Amino acid sequence: KLRDRIRVQVDGGLRTSRDVVIAGVVTCIEATDWLTDALGDDELPDGRTVAQVAVGQAEFADVLLVTHAEPVLLAVCRRLAPRAQLVTEPAMVDNALRTLWPDARLGRSDEPHGPLLAGQPSLKPEGPVQIVEFNARRPFHPERLHDAIDHLLDGVIRTRGRMWLANNIIEAMWLETAGGGWRATSAGKWLAAMDTSELAYVAPERRALADVGWDRVHGDRHTALTALVCGADPDEIFAALSCALLTDAEMDFLGREREASSPWVPMIEAGTGGLNATSKHWIPIVPDTTRVPDWEMEEPFR
Repeated sequence: KLRDRIRVQVDGGLRTSRDVVIAGVVTCIEATDWLTDALGDDELPDGRTVAQVAVGQAEFADVLLVTHAEPVLLAVCRRLAPRAQLVTEPAMVDNALRTLWPDARLGRSDEPHGPLLAGQPSLKPEGPVQIVEFNARRPFHPERLHDAIDHLLDGVIRTRGRMWLANNIIEAMWLETAGGGWRATSAGKWLAAMDTSELAYVAPERRALADVGWDRVHGDRHTALTALVCGADPDEIFAALSCALLTDAEMDFLGREREASSPWVPMIEAGTGGLNATSKHWIPIVPDTTRVPDWEMEEPFR
């Protein structure tokens, strides 16, 4: 994340701290091979994937300079970075920086519990390009989710969003994919799991949004994902994610059995891609579904 104060070097080699205003972030896209990079799974020497870098740079931009107007690429860019000015000539960059949208990023990162469609990208299909929304008020079964993620790694530019896992009622999980790589990390506690002192530090916008859909049993726990597809079948993605949710029988079991005698599945440790067999925040899963996957990122982001 960018800090309010950035150390810079001035004339004479003196290093000092100055207040810096970010006027805009410009990213250049080579139209010939960017889509191939963004959909691939090649790795860089530092452990990141090429797709992670390519997609992240474009997503973070306030101005996107594309080398030529390839229709599919432009459709992707408009949805990946809807708050960015999109230009095709270097001479247009200065004017684009002077006329940024009011909600331009200007160096700001996304908040995990904020809107997933900031900038209001088009939800209409455009050739092979489309945004798929998935929302649910019941948790994912961890093992079935592990299988469903495979559908997000082929023909998908970017997936991002919050997840409620049945084996962790305390923390929301944040999922990101880019091309053939993915990662799942902690997005902090659900409001329903916070005490009064913790709630005092929650942004008013998040509390207001949670109040709208608050459930008397599960509170603000939910799943909200968006996937920017470019070639993948939106219906297959939606079906795979739907099948990964707990069934009615599993939801009933989850509500009835939370005692030490119940079958347990270990929670996913926040900030890692692996399962951590700790007793903290375990929740029972239906007995015939207790086989635990090797929850390791095949193409981890670092």
